[in-house]
Amino acid sequence: MANERRQEAEQADLIGKLRVAATQVSRLKDIVTYCTWTGKVQMNDQWIAVEPFLHERYRLNITPGISDDAMNRLMADATASRAADAAREAAVQPSD
Repeated sequence: MANERRQEAEQADLIGKLRVAATQVSRLKDIVTYCTWTGKVQMNDQWIAVEPFLHERYRLNITPGISDDAMNRLMADATASRAADAAREAAVQPSD
């Protein structure tokens, strides 16, 4: 009887360890390798764009947008470009 209790305790301990290991393996599956150079992610030994990856892996549909940071840079670049154009035009106009 004591032997059975010891075996049951060992079995329960092993089951607990297996659950922990299964959780760790599951978490490893959620790690995504991302290329900072191309912006692609690795899936099934292939590098693919983020949008198809998100759709295939998580069934997410992606729509284009622009972040506040990108919009601010775009507006700053446009303003600088207009200022440069105006300066060039002023430089080529004949003076009276």
